[in-house]
Amino acid sequence: MKRQTYPKLKALIILSVFSINIYAQGGLQLRKCISQLESAKTLDELLTSEQNFLNLVNEGKKLHHSYYYVSLNNLFLAYVDTSRIDDYCARADKYLHKLDSISPNNSEVYALMAMSAAAKISVDKVKRSGKFGSIANKHSDRAITINQNNPRAYLAKAKTAMSTASKSGGGAKIAVKHYQKALEKYKTFEPLDDTEPNWGEAMTKKELDECKVKLKMK
Repeated sequence: MKRQTYPKLKALIILSVFSINIYAQGGLQLRKCISQLESAKTLDELLTSEQNFLNLVNEGKKLHHSYYYVSLNNLFLAYVDTSRIDDYCARADKYLHKLDSISPNNSEVYALMAMSAAAKISVDKVKRSGKFGSIANKHSDRAITINQNNPRAYLAKAKTAMSTASKSGGGAKIAVKHYQKALEKYKTFEPLDDTEPNWGEAMTKKELDECKVKLKMK
């Protein structure tokens, strides 16, 4: 019996294998970029890390993750280069809004939105606490509502309190309880895989210690 060939089926199989390879390569690149972000300490290292994620975005690889991490990267830049907080937050917001449109009701996304708003407060606590404090708390509250076990949602609330003027309901005393809650959640939090958000515990511990020192000074 003569063997039949199915050109369309063969083409489909080849395309599927090619797509799987591209997907796998994107995953490897993403894990490498995340590792570089985790080890970045200086402004130059963070800028290089940002470009790595932007390359993934431009190539259309792992867009959900790429949008998330390029946003996170820009928030880290805002913490380091405080002279350009608004610029970095605007860049973070751009990709967070894109991510929110393709992955709505994501606790991790709203936690970063809250952190972006909190960072903007620190530019001018007196003038910005009211507006951006309200925005930050709205986003962090939503992040908690979606996933009450997400430690970064509580870290966002702590950062908001630390950035907000005491007269507007912020300050170290308010922040402490949120840092402590975040640490409780980190004890049991486990990411689904090695590309999912799993950062912030060391930051929480460090900022909680700094917060306690400020309270003792008062």
